[in-house]
Amino acid sequence: MTTLGHLVDHKAQGSSFVGMIQPHRVLWLRNYLGKYQDKWYVVFRGRLRGIYSSWRVCQDQVNGYSNNSYRGYVTLKEARQEYLTYLEEELLEDQAIDDAVPLAQLPPEEVHALQGAPPEVHPSRVKDYIIAFLIVVIVRIVFF
Repeated sequence: MTTLGHLVDHKAQGSSFVGMIQPHRVLWLRNYLGKYQDKWYVVFRGRLRGIYSSWRVCQDQVNGYSNNSYRGYVTLKEARQEYLTYLEEELLEDQAIDDAVPLAQLPPEEVHALQGAPPEVHPSRVKDYIIAFLIVVIVRIVFF
């Protein structure tokens, strides 16, 4: 249907297609369908990485995104394999960065932040916050 729609929309190609001999028609159809058949697109760098079944959705993820990276694949299996390979390589790069900067060399606050722990609150800071709060409450009571 896609090919027929293309030939109807492009009358010059449609009339030349009708005039072709059978082997040339088959070759033209294979070439056309190879270019425009359903593809799978992998967005490696874009707004939202992943595997997409439509060019329009893939295009939304990469247009206007600087240093984008994407590629089309004929089968979903190929697309999944390439995407998994990319994710594994990225994970190895992250591991290499972590190995290059041991946590022992970082300040304790950054270590806690990297590990997802809440920042430590020093007891002297707690006293300062309580005193400041009490001053605000007293001033508010006295002057208002």
